This record gives sequence, C-alpha cells and structure tokens, in this order.
Amino acid sequence: QLDRIFNISTDSVIIRFSTRSIRQLGACRYVRDTDGRAVPVSITIAEFLKGDPEKFWNTAYHEYAHAATALMTGESHGHDKLWQSICIKAGGDGIRLAENFKAAEEAAALKAKYKVSCLQCGREFTYFRKTRLISALEKGRKSAGICPFCSGNKFSLTVL
Repeated sequence: QLDRIFNISTDSVIIRFSTRSIRQLGACRYVRDTDGRAVPVSITIAEFLKGDPEKFWNTAYHEYAHAATALMTGESHGHDKLWQSICIKAGGDGIRLAENFKAAEEAAALKAKYKVSCLQCGREFTYFRKTRLISALEKGRKSAGICPFCSGNKFSLTVL
C-alpha cells in the first residue's frame, strides 16, 4: 500500500531479520546500477524488535523511507529533509536515531562476549566478536591499543 502512495515498487527489496543486530535496529543496503543510481536491495531489521511492536514498525517505516527515497531519486539521501518527509508520510517518526531502550540494552548485554577495561581511566568497552585487540590481550599484550577517552594504553580483558 505504501508503494502506491509513493508510486514506486519495492518488490525487489529483500526484507530480512537479523539475530546479530544489537546496536543497529535496522539498515537499508544499496548498490549502484550501471547509470550510477542508488538501488535499494535489502532492508534488515533486528530480530529482537519483534517483541516491541511500536519500535518494530517505526524501524520498518524508517528503513522503508530510505528505500523509497532512493527509488524515487536514484540517490541515497541519508536522513535529510526529503527522507524525513517520506518517513513521516509512511508512518514513522522521522527521527534519525532511535532512543536507547530496554530491549536493545538487554539484547546487547546477553550477546557481549568480551569486556575490555582501560587501566588508566577505567572506561569499559564491550565486544561481540573476537577482534585483533581481544586476540592481543588474550596473548598477554596489555598495551594492545589506545583508549579513545584518555589515550591510555594498558587494558584488562574479561571474557563474559
């Protein structure tokens, strides 16, 4: 029905649910056609949003607006005024970033596998995958990186 409102067809856009999405509620992926136009190929929505219908639909409308904007103009518009107006007309709130909410926080807490702490300022960083930093810390290299907050270079690793 939204396609009729905007006079477009999103039939070729694949809709996916991601069990790996933690910090990102949704995404619209594009490719460039031979004329250089942005063509949406998929919309991905975080699986855990199924438990929160209001956030789910707002995210769906948000990502639909990205696809619709690209189909209508041939360009990715990010979160500009055109995107915002389409998002609102589709039924979304037109806001770029979703507020942090409990479902996202709980999902992130359940999925995090590593916690790295800066020994200088005490900041903690959670990781969901084994990065080069995690590998280096597992091998005993305490100075494997630089803290983005205090420029400290000594860390501790906790496997969750």
